[in-house]
Amino acid sequence: MVRHLQTFHPKENAEYLGRNVVGSAATPLTSFPKKMLSLSDQRVKTITRLIVDVIIKDLRPVNIIDGAGFSALIAHAYPEYLLAPNHYYMDRMNEVHAVESTKLIESLKDVDSTLYSHHCRPVDVNST
Repeated sequence: MVRHLQTFHPKENAEYLGRNVVGSAATPLTSFPKKMLSLSDQRVKTITRLIVDVIIKDLRPVNIIDGAGFSALIAHAYPEYLLAPNHYYMDRMNEVHAVESTKLIESLKDVDSTLYSHHCRPVDVNST
């Protein structure tokens, strides 16, 4: 949200923060909003998947996306990508979990026995 305010409403954001707002007759070229890609765009889907992979594989908290450093990295690397709220990435993580847990359950259906306990004793799963 902060990024949105800074990008699309710089004057109002500066006023809210109590900064001096200097009026100018011409809007500088750099202050025009950049064209953001749609969530359905393939490039956005790829970037989102990569962000979710970072969170999952590197065991990072979802709120990493709220960090100033992470936001700056994404803004520099993918200026057309607008970071979504935390719940959006949580939903993507839940989708990954559903797919991966289904794969795991399917692969375990072919297992006849498992080892468990500190004694590593075989157990017949069909006997229960």
